[in-house]
Amino acid sequence: MKKMHNKGITPTFIPVGETSEILSKEENSHLKKSRNPSLKTILKFAKDMGVSGLKIILLVLFAYGITNTIVIIYTLVRFLSIDYTWTNFYVVLFMLFISFCFTALACFLTYRYVIALLIWKVYEATLEERISISQAIVRQVTELFSGQKTIEEGQLNNMLNWSRLVYTHYQAVPVFLQSGITQLFNKIPIAKFIIELKDDILLGNSRLAAEKLQEQISNFFGGNLIGKPSNRLTWWFLILNAALSYELATRLIAAD
Repeated sequence: MKKMHNKGITPTFIPVGETSEILSKEENSHLKKSRNPSLKTILKFAKDMGVSGLKIILLVLFAYGITNTIVIIYTLVRFLSIDYTWTNFYVVLFMLFISFCFTALACFLTYRYVIALLIWKVYEATLEERISISQAIVRQVTELFSGQKTIEEGQLNNMLNWSRLVYTHYQAVPVFLQSGITQLFNKIPIAKFIIELKDDILLGNSRLAAEKLQEQISNFFGGNLIGKPSNRLTWWFLILNAALSYELATRLIAAD
């Protein structure tokens, strides 16, 4: 089983700026203590991630706050240094609206990044659960394959209940995280993977089939779902926010 684990994907996280400093090493150590972490361990990890996530959001708010404060002060100085016009007044209001929208968008993106990172780390730490789910799926489809010559993907999709499987095998994980993991599992083309393993299942190689299925699921997760959570877009929006606001303040606020 160790051999299969080494073949799995090792995720690389690419937080940008100072956020990589905030995600402490302790968060990873909590889940590395056991290949099958307890509810207490998961909850402690979630709490630590919550604190780290709050720090990241506060960092984003600080960066956007400083940037927009400077731009707004510059805008007001230009506005007050020239004759009053309604056009310039509306430009100032538009600048305030843009600053609010960019800041709100940045907080939303950062929130999604923290949740994705939390779900991925929990998923990464629960290898035993993924293996047991793969074994349970193989057991379910073995009888189906032995009784029919051809199996449609729709039949397999209807037979598998991800909500039940996740609830059964992820009982150490809080319910709100089970829901997120279930949504991700629902995106997996599991029927396609199972059909590809039909020969192994019919030959009675259930363990080999389960190992291959678990590896396919891990590869799909890493390559198509949440392999590399990143907050890079938030910082690109900060640059766009500053450049757009400065350009508007410089070009639109002018004396008649």
